[in-house]
Amino acid sequence: MPLGRLELDLFGLEMDLVLEGGAAAGPEGLTVLEDLERDFRHFKRVPRAGPEELRPPSRVELEIRAEDVDRTALPVLRSVGLTPRNYFFADGRTLYADYFGKAFTIFRQDEQRLELYTTRPALAYEIAYLFVLSQFGLHLDRVGLRRVHGLGLSYRGHGILLLLPSGGGKSTHGFKLLQNPHVRILSEDSPVLDRKLRMHAFPTRIGIDPAEIGEKVAPEHVRTIDRMEFAPKTVIDIACFEDRIETGAVRLERIFIGRRFLGNHAAIRRAGRLRGFKALLTKLVIGIGLYQGLEYLMHRGIRSALKLAPAFAGRLVLALKLCARTRLHFFEMGGNVERNVQTLVAFLEAEYGGDA
Repeated sequence: MPLGRLELDLFGLEMDLVLEGGAAAGPEGLTVLEDLERDFRHFKRVPRAGPEELRPPSRVELEIRAEDVDRTALPVLRSVGLTPRNYFFADGRTLYADYFGKAFTIFRQDEQRLELYTTRPALAYEIAYLFVLSQFGLHLDRVGLRRVHGLGLSYRGHGILLLLPSGGGKSTHGFKLLQNPHVRILSEDSPVLDRKLRMHAFPTRIGIDPAEIGEKVAPEHVRTIDRMEFAPKTVIDIACFEDRIETGAVRLERIFIGRRFLGNHAAIRRAGRLRGFKALLTKLVIGIGLYQGLEYLMHRGIRSALKLAPAFAGRLVLALKLCARTRLHFFEMGGNVERNVQTLVAFLEAEYGGDA
């Protein structure tokens, strides 16, 4: 009998996340599901996100088993790949990932079910979170939608996409921009784009520097997350800004390509289509910065890579359309976040109107 269950509907991808019994199951294990619910509450199982053509849904199951895997029962297999998180193995259509002895997963592709074994709640949470993202990305490519690694916003109903460099402060700038009453958020990290160049919301947690949080955010909406590859991260739950989510699709009209500057500088300048394509090549076509789940993709070498070719072709076509049909700008950002935000808002007010 499952100890807990979370049911999601992500643009037609139905996912059941189940906590099974085990030596470490209990309050800490249930917290794993509670944290995942806080991240994906926008997608709890009431079909409401994504175009109608995405029905009937796909379905994936994730079983979180709060115990160590029985390694004596595992087949003898040679590793077929390595990521900074794990070694992964393949036995036909069954995929295995060993998180260096701290956790273990078995993905049965024919059943679309992942079994996750670990006695470490923080690790169980991170692996489950990343698995949801990887399966969501695969689902979007199957139905002709695309993720882009950027900050997706709407200003007075006009779609705005910020493609900022690594460490460019998507979260911090997004958090500050939400203080403007005309700004609504689609995604802090990966808005969804369709063939008609509309952006759809994919809101999850917002990572933030604790010093930027301030008094407006209730403490119960703030968490610190331990991560496998990186330092701990402070995040704000989407419940804190749920009334500021743009729930309808918005036409993407302007793309801002971030450039870092020293000093007290901030400016908006026109960008050429070639520069826009280069930015979209990394943030959309290749998807740098988006979790892809290599352990579920590249287990058969060249054959797996060839299967991904249609998805990359679709992303490439979308990138070319975006370059041709949106307005492209450089967003020159200095070290003063407040000034950066004021510069961007002033530009949007001049283009689309402000309080007056």
